[in-house]
Amino acid sequence: MAADKKSRQGAAELRRRAEEKVASQKASAASSQETDKKRLLHELQVHQIELEMQNEELHMAMAELSEHKDRLEKVIKNTPAGYFHIDREGRFLEVNDAWLRMHGYDSPDEVIGKHFSMMQVDQESDSALAHLGELKKGVAIPYGEFSSRRKDGSVGHHIFSAHPDVHVGDIVGFEWFIIDISERRQIEEKNNELKAVQEETKALNEQLTANIESFSNIVERTTDGIVIIGSDEIIKYFNKAAKLLLNRTDEELLNTHFGCPIGADTSVEIDIVHATKGLVAVEMRSAKTEWKGEDALVVVLRDISEHRLYEESLIKTSEELKKLDGLKSEFISIASHELRTPLTSIKNAVDIILKGKAGAITEGQEKFLFMAQRNINRLSALINDMLNISKIESGKMTYEFIPVNISEIIDHVINTLKPLADNKSMALNLDIPPDLPLVLGDACKIEQVLINLVGNAIKFTPEQGAVNIAANLRRAAPDKPEEATGYLEISITDTGIGIPEEHKEHLFEKFYQATHSLARQDQSGTGLGLSISKGIMEGHKGKIWFESTEGSGSKFHIALPLSEPDKQLHDMLEADLAKAKKHADPLSLLIVRVKDIESLKNVSGENNIEKITEQIKEKIISGGIKTTDKIAVSLPDNEIALILPDTVKSGAEQLQKRVMRYISGKEDALNFVNCLIGFVATYPEDGTSAKELIEFARGNLENSNIEV
Repeated sequence: MAADKKSRQGAAELRRRAEEKVASQKASAASSQETDKKRLLHELQVHQIELEMQNEELHMAMAELSEHKDRLEKVIKNTPAGYFHIDREGRFLEVNDAWLRMHGYDSPDEVIGKHFSMMQVDQESDSALAHLGELKKGVAIPYGEFSSRRKDGSVGHHIFSAHPDVHVGDIVGFEWFIIDISERRQIEEKNNELKAVQEETKALNEQLTANIESFSNIVERTTDGIVIIGSDEIIKYFNKAAKLLLNRTDEELLNTHFGCPIGADTSVEIDIVHATKGLVAVEMRSAKTEWKGEDALVVVLRDISEHRLYEESLIKTSEELKKLDGLKSEFISIASHELRTPLTSIKNAVDIILKGKAGAITEGQEKFLFMAQRNINRLSALINDMLNISKIESGKMTYEFIPVNISEIIDHVINTLKPLADNKSMALNLDIPPDLPLVLGDACKIEQVLINLVGNAIKFTPEQGAVNIAANLRRAAPDKPEEATGYLEISITDTGIGIPEEHKEHLFEKFYQATHSLARQDQSGTGLGLSISKGIMEGHKGKIWFESTEGSGSKFHIALPLSEPDKQLHDMLEADLAKAKKHADPLSLLIVRVKDIESLKNVSGENNIEKITEQIKEKIISGGIKTTDKIAVSLPDNEIALILPDTVKSGAEQLQKRVMRYISGKEDALNFVNCLIGFVATYPEDGTSAKELIEFARGNLENSNIEV
């Protein structure tokens, strides 16, 4: 309304001025007799002059508007603020140089006509597109912030002002002015990060201060003396315990020479003369540290006087216990040996009487003699167990290590214990793979362990139960010896009464017997079987363990380490070599090698080289080797090795010829003679270790064409 009023006032002023101009032009003309025609002409002239004046003012306004437009375009072009103009649909109409620089474009042609959504970062980010709806309502936005994507994909942050572009009452587009605040945003973020770091540093400093106070409190209250010594060996700090231990005043310690030479990272025991305690034993340990920015040593002093007395007492007690244990073992060994001889005589005498060789006996006498025989056998087993446990504890248990077929040992165990199982209508089930490898062990002692475990399973399983014996290979067994390739595991599972929880940790202790209801029915055990079994397995570098649930049976495992055949030969030879060295006896090693495999296959009619070497082994055994001699088969390069204890080189060479004569004899002969070579190595002349003897024999085999 104010604009309309101003417009009417301007028109009235314009008419007034026009009338004055017309009047001045006709002042000199006669006007006494004006007619209506003249008045009309006057009006037309006034209106014409009004139009001319309006046209002149319009031209002036247009010129001024053009000047303003040019000035505005220069301002928009040169302003450091970014400017962009979009149509109602959001397509770019115009951008200035500042906008191009902000967004990394070289020319307006790269964006004109494209939709301004190309600036949008992602759906979650605040962008210019989010403000379009408000502008379309005709509402100007004096201030706001948004993020936009640059040409290179990076993101810029801006503050903006935007307003609708109105033409003849319609919104035809929108104009935006933006200022890049990316650097400011980065500074703000860095300031926030710095503030967070400062707060964290403050918290850490507070925590550090608290820790220092806590540590200082601990250092002052600890019973160990702590002394800080500078590189000049001057005492820089000491705690209360150090002061009491050294029996010195503050003045006598601080900034004085430490007086005891000590290096970094050392631990020594020293004696200190104390004013009231006399001689005090002190453990002194040192480590590098820093004190007020300089290198220093922290020395910890601990009074070990009581510890030393306790240690000396323990050593004395241990020596006395060892002496007593030795006397006990010696007594058990002597007593067992002394008991074994008369017991053997008594056993033989009872056996002779029971067989009727000493004359007829009555039924009553037979009954008492059988009772005596059972008790003699039980006492004999007890003596053997006591001797075995004595040997294990004293480290005097000897083992005859040879390649052992576990399947054969299990068969012997089953044959021995089957009558006991049959008496209880009990099944003995086997799950033994046919291709188990040989293990290096003492066959008799492994059988002793299995008889103990299977016998226990039968003893503690009710009638009509079952005992299962299985064997498996465990290539990836844990805790195996470094040289072992895995374990051969044998498990004995029963359906018996199980082991109560309170007995499990004591099961392998000497003379320990779990009190089961079934055990009370059979008191023939000594309580040494499992302890002996554990000792034997440890002697084989093996393991023994069990799982059991009371009322649900038990499962015992033994695991024997597997090794390569060559390692087995080395271990066997090393064991016999140790005996030879101990008794100053000779020892020889004979290695026989197949030098022509194909010819040997043709001669024997057998394609399996393992079967051929097994045939040769049987021939060698039949050729008259001693019971103390040992044989190993399936070694590298198709070898057969004989370990010959107490045999000199000439004796070994004679054995070599004798065995070969038997192999090539007429009866059941296999004409292998042209397919084999052999060589003897003898201790001590050819080597003093298993490795040297094996290398000597094999080295000569490589360089020799000597036939066996």
